[in-house]
Amino acid sequence: MTSKQAAVQLAIAQPAFEYLLDTGLITQSEYLEAKKSSEWKRRRALRTPGQVFGWMLSRQLIPSDSIGPRINAFEDRPSELQNDLMGKVLDEACELIGEGDGSIELSFDLAMYVAGMSEGVDEAALRILLEQEMIQPEVFERACSELIAPPAAFAAASSPAAALAWLVESVALLEEKELHALIVRILSEPESALQAQRESIVTDAAQLVESFKAQFSEVTGRAMSLPKMAEAVFRDRVTALIWIGAILWIGWKLLHR
Repeated sequence: MTSKQAAVQLAIAQPAFEYLLDTGLITQSEYLEAKKSSEWKRRRALRTPGQVFGWMLSRQLIPSDSIGPRINAFEDRPSELQNDLMGKVLDEACELIGEGDGSIELSFDLAMYVAGMSEGVDEAALRILLEQEMIQPEVFERACSELIAPPAAFAAASSPAAALAWLVESVALLEEKELHALIVRILSEPESALQAQRESIVTDAAQLVESFKAQFSEVTGRAMSLPKMAEAVFRDRVTALIWIGAILWIGWKLLHR
């Protein structure tokens, strides 16, 4: 990741941090501790307050025994809107870190890997793919039914390339070989402004697909290297296989929810 890319990610995350500070869900000292984290400049973009809160919980940057009093203080406020927003933040954070079995950091990273595949994916991006005949109408309709809209204030910019990669890697409405065939077809078209735009979309999508694969390998590789995993392999290969299966099952459920 370049320094420019890191700066962009930090700029994206900042509004979410500011929301948590303004509402009192995190303290100024916890925010400053987060900035000292070795992951601060190399983490994935954390767009929503729930993602930021989940990241801080998974990295133990927030004392677990302080959550209850903060929720109680929030509930004492008269604004129903504030309470509703706080509930959504906590729900998203809890969903990202899972129930926890000593590896909530890994659970969070796996969930963020899945969330990252839908960044920039919206109906507008899918419609561009449809209008430029990169996908069929039935794929467009089914894809729209799979969309999960993030809060508008924290949403990523609409991206046809991200949408195309999402169709392949997340919702499996396109096969990777179909993406490759689309690339070949577009590269063989006569040069024009439209052809250049289409080429940019498909080549960027192919790069995203490879990036998603690398991220998944990294996360699952970390799962295999957990002390719990190493102990299981040494003592009981069957237990190890069950543990591996559980990690992969969580990933499959997140991808197909």
